[in-house]
Amino acid sequence: MNVGAISVEAEKLLLAYPWPGNVRELENVILRAVVSAEGDTLTEKLLTGTEVSDSMGEARLEIEVGSTLETLERSLIKLTLDNVMGSKTLAAEMLGLSRKGIYNKIKRYDL
Repeated sequence: MNVGAISVEAEKLLLAYPWPGNVRELENVILRAVVSAEGDTLTEKLLTGTEVSDSMGEARLEIEVGSTLETLERSLIKLTLDNVMGSKTLAAEMLGLSRKGIYNKIKRYDL
């Protein structure tokens, strides 16, 4: 357990979560992530399956009949990025895309 750093994405997730269980909940999430860490940096992937990542995905996308697939895809990617505080890695993982794939779609849809 020699974790000495935290990635920007992980920090954004931790800061965005409301922590209803206060400091004890934060301590537990950090401890589980540190124990699971293989390197010296706490990453957003280590937070997957925790209260922090479970709080994501609550936003809803309303679909209008007749919308194009392109419009729906753009809206879904934007909503997902907003929901994960801009973490392209997490958004790609949630949407089942590669990291390169999400970057291509962000560029394509000018997000």
